[in-house]
Amino acid sequence: MTPLVNVLKAVLILLTVLFVNAGAAYAAAGQRRITVAAASDLIFAMREIAVDFEKETGIKTTISFGSSGVFAAQIRSGAPYDLFFSADERIVIALKDDGCLVPESVAPYARGRLALVSKTKEITGFAALKSIKTGRIAIANPEHAPYGRAAKEALKSAGVYEAVKASLVYGENVAHALTFVETGDAVAGVVALSVARRSGLKVAPIDASMHGPIVQAAGVLRKAKDKDSAMKFIKYVLGAKGRGKLKEYGFEAP
Repeated sequence: MTPLVNVLKAVLILLTVLFVNAGAAYAAAGQRRITVAAASDLIFAMREIAVDFEKETGIKTTISFGSSGVFAAQIRSGAPYDLFFSADERIVIALKDDGCLVPESVAPYARGRLALVSKTKEITGFAALKSIKTGRIAIANPEHAPYGRAAKEALKSAGVYEAVKASLVYGENVAHALTFVETGDAVAGVVALSVARRSGLKVAPIDASMHGPIVQAAGVLRKAKDKDSAMKFIKYVLGAKGRGKLKEYGFEAP
């Protein structure tokens, strides 16, 4: 066997080893994935955070968005999420107390803000809502959505709730409520500032003093398949990059 053939065989063996090792590393990275249940007010911010997190860590992050109250019920029923980002800290604390979450993982990550949205520039404040005769006003369902509860409180604080309650239409969550306004099924809505900013609608932030604080918290599920990766994601959201992205969408520090 010539020296050249020996060299070629050695190179081939080396390349094969490198290829196998790279494939194994890729497969291992592909196995690192987490599933996140997130409040719908996070739909824009969290998607961007997840993309950045995956680029930095290689951990695949799949997110479902919806109502915090509905997610809580699903988690109690054994839904296979790894992480829960709620729009209401009280929901997370209750889940922790019931043994559904890892206690040391629970942490507040943001404080939400409300905004009044509409397609017409005439509706810039709560007082204008009383002039609506035939249209609907959309909010998230206050029975299970924290932003819906806060919207109802704000309407009462403004002294317009009794005048407009017959015109209210309830979305399953704030993203759903926003859709009512975007499609014209409602002339105005009281939703999360974080989704309003990406809507293209007229947006008027609501003074936080008009409703109870919307403190939002997260936690890792006890049944999480990869608690380490889930904790890394929470720490990323709480870190400088995560907080910076949340701030872009109108969230405040908790």
